[in-house]
Amino acid sequence: MLIIGSGSMTHNLYELSRAGGPEQPWAKAFADWMAQRLQENDIEALLDWEARVPFAKQNHPSDEHLLPLFFALGAAHGKVGRSLHRGIELGALAMDAWAFDGAAA
Repeated sequence: MLIIGSGSMTHNLYELSRAGGPEQPWAKAFADWMAQRLQENDIEALLDWEARVPFAKQNHPSDEHLLPLFFALGAAHGKVGRSLHRGIELGALAMDAWAFDGAAA
């Protein structure tokens, strides 16, 4: 079975640099925090992301673009996240891809 959660690790379109500006530190801090927790399978911290992750509201003024991650994570039944792709485009948009398939990272 394949379940895909399609969203965005960071999603604040007001902060995008259309000219391809430098990676914003607040976007990188958010994406790095999430990646670390996914690799550690720290579900408690991930579910409390709005209170724990740096720059939560700056990265997600509303949460609908992050919520698909939690559906995929729940469907994984405790499998640890494995990064398939990480990066920040337009200075502040992280479209990271994660697999929860039990394969080695």
